[in-house]
Amino acid sequence: MSLGFDYSPQAMAADIDPTKQWGAADLAHRLGNIPLTRVRLVPAPGTATEEDLIIANERKQGICELIDGALVEKPMGHYESYLTVILIGYLLDYLKVNPIGYVIGESGSTRFSSDQIRIPDISLFLWKNHIIKQVSKEKIGSQIPDLVVEVLSRGNSNEEMSSKLTEYLVAGVPLVWYIDPRVKQVKVFTSSTEPRVLTERNTLDGGSVLPGLAIDLAAFFAAGEGPPEAKSEM
Repeated sequence: MSLGFDYSPQAMAADIDPTKQWGAADLAHRLGNIPLTRVRLVPAPGTATEEDLIIANERKQGICELIDGALVEKPMGHYESYLTVILIGYLLDYLKVNPIGYVIGESGSTRFSSDQIRIPDISLFLWKNHIIKQVSKEKIGSQIPDLVVEVLSRGNSNEEMSSKLTEYLVAGVPLVWYIDPRVKQVKVFTSSTEPRVLTERNTLDGGSVLPGLAIDLAAFFAAGEGPPEAKSEM
């Protein structure tokens, strides 16, 4: 997937549309040209609430985000979930040595604004930014993460991921990683408008959020391909 985003502040602001009365074409456009099969029709798009989101996700028939009053299913992939777990392992190893925060996975929801509840594949929170030094027991967290990670799947569109990026950065997330397993690439976003693009030849660092973190991307992507003996038989 090529993430050909326009990172200018003007373009990012233009993505934020408060209109909630949608036709099918408006709905598809507002949600980033995703397949409308991902949009729950009950309750009607534009009318869904946080309580509707909680009920939908507790039924465990897919994981939904709340986007301007619409329940939108996250595309789930076996391989992408596997890579997510591998990356969480790296982060947990770092946090064991440097207990500066905690990490949650791909079912942990966070309120990024009054009508945007997202569920990143990984969210990491630093204790120093918590007023109350404990993990939230609420079903929807309100603390803005210090690191957000999205592992891209074929079900994600460029427009959808651009909109998510806008929300994360506007909400104050200082570091965002977009991982594209198909091209073995990581895009690192901060408050600056242009991403840093990393490949298998590079090391992914934690910047000022996770100082000293270093992930060999060749090893990371290789781990996602299975055990060494499996690779030798391919």
